[in-house]
Amino acid sequence: MKHVFETDLYFQNIPTHRNATMFILRELIFEIYPSIEEQMIDGYPTYFLDDQAICSLISTPRSMAIKILPSDLLMAFESELENYNWESSYIRFEKIEQKDFDLFEQILKFVGYNYTKSAVSKRPTKTVQELIEI
Repeated sequence: MKHVFETDLYFQNIPTHRNATMFILRELIFEIYPSIEEQMIDGYPTYFLDDQAICSLISTPRSMAIKILPSDLLMAFESELENYNWESSYIRFEKIEQKDFDLFEQILKFVGYNYTKSAVSKRPTKTVQELIEI
């Protein structure tokens, strides 16, 4: 499990009422994919499998969100996400219950196992190393 100092600071600076939720989501990602890479991209922790960004965790003053980067894969969960505040690649929430964690776990597993089939991820992308060097 690779935690970069910069991402640790990001999670430490999340307001207390959101910190536990974001920490659990972060640990869920590492539990599902122990070799996943975590980097700060555009100011948010972003998670890479085989140099392909699959998701980001976001905390803003108004809400928290999971951003699924091969966004077309979210369409497989359109009916499950019907009662959520979601659009494009973002699933926004203010608080989270166990059923939400269960759904997010299903989505993360699906995305991780299918990102190579995504029309979005087939576009040329930079590797983690190329992003670090910028």
